[in-house]
Amino acid sequence: MDRNRLTYRKTTFDIPSNRNLWLTLGQYDALVEYQEVASRYYLGTFDAKKESFDAFLSRTSTTTGVRLNSISLADFREKQYQGYLVFPNASFDDFIMDFVEEVRFLIDPAFKLSKIDGSKLDKLLDALTKKGISPSIEKFKKDLYDYYRFLRNDVAHCLNQDYKTEYEALDKRVIAAFYTTLNGPNEKAQLLFDDFILCTANIKNIADLLTVSLLPYIDWEQLVLSNKDKLIPRYVRFLHEGRIKRLHTYVSNCVRNLYGYTLDELTIDNIIGSLE
Repeated sequence: MDRNRLTYRKTTFDIPSNRNLWLTLGQYDALVEYQEVASRYYLGTFDAKKESFDAFLSRTSTTTGVRLNSISLADFREKQYQGYLVFPNASFDDFIMDFVEEVRFLIDPAFKLSKIDGSKLDKLLDALTKKGISPSIEKFKKDLYDYYRFLRNDVAHCLNQDYKTEYEALDKRVIAAFYTTLNGPNEKAQLLFDDFILCTANIKNIADLLTVSLLPYIDWEQLVLSNKDKLIPRYVRFLHEGRIKRLHTYVSNCVRNLYGYTLDELTIDNIIGSLE
């Protein structure tokens, strides 16, 4: 885990659903970056002094064998950058459902999303609050997430709204201070590639903060003992062979490999004592 993440996480604790989200978004980042390079290279061959954009589309589409409908350059860019936002938001929705399952396994088998109105994130935060779990997600991150979610829904469902009110409500100074290398957020009609990067980075950050919020509420001893066949499946072998020291290392490694967390010596001793 890189140093920047550790700065705000303050722990190496992680869960499978969060690692999967980071992996999935990382793979999509690479795909979008490829598309952006191809798009910039293509648009770099357009010269407004020599031909109209429609003529450029017609000429180049004929050459490649792909029929392009008439569209303005501004509309093309707007829809392109809005389109980039679809997958990260869909992936985050999937993460939330997986996160619910993680909470059920780690803390409370009865845990479920709240039924309040709002996004899946709203429902999750409300449900966690009712369990006494309060992720430290700053307001500007939640507002930024909602803004890009609105833009995603706009292009996915052809809503054709401008979202100026939502944009104006964003605390851009605080956002710029936290995401220092990115030129965003921007209005719907002026989206940039940086908006995609900002959207994805913010989603990853929120997912991290949701993840680390669970750590204080996990009873590791109870968790491992209640799920020993899943979490430490080879424990019987070490017990049978009387290799208690090796079992100690095995229990520690199993938890650390799956959750990035190192159990303290007393917890491991208590687990092993209950297994014997």
